[in-house]
Amino acid sequence: MGRPRTKIVMSEEQLADLKQGISKATDVREKERLQVVLWATTGQYTLDEMATLSGRVRSTIQIWLDDFMEGGITGLVARKSPPGRSSPISNPEVQEQLKEGLKAGKWRTAGQVAQWLKTAHGIERDAKSIYPWLGKVGGAPLPRQAGPGGGGGLSR
Repeated sequence: MGRPRTKIVMSEEQLADLKQGISKATDVREKERLQVVLWATTGQYTLDEMATLSGRVRSTIQIWLDDFMEGGITGLVARKSPPGRSSPISNPEVQEQLKEGLKAGKWRTAGQVAQWLKTAHGIERDAKSIYPWLGKVGGAPLPRQAGPGGGGGLSR
């Protein structure tokens, strides 16, 4: 015996709001979630089938449907803040100094940036953890180079 079909029951007005939300959504993330809920209103699909149609895993579909059942469309599309603390590197002052230093050619390796963060701001990070931040402020890392100091170079 297969899994039961998933069916969300809602009023015609709620269904119209859902369809309108899909047609007006400009964010792909929102549109995808709303579409899955619309599929669930038909009662034609199991969670597994909706997961396959959307290219997601079954547990994600269940979470989306739970979010919808708890908070409606607003609860479904709400962005939850990620867990954990934000990095001190995300401080706007640090970001601006990093950007200016890259423009001025102040550093040639991620290791040098890591050293600057430690001395100028008291932020201790491995050189390899610096690469994502370089991309965010416009510095593109060159391929890593073997040898002492590791790190690889940076382009301006």
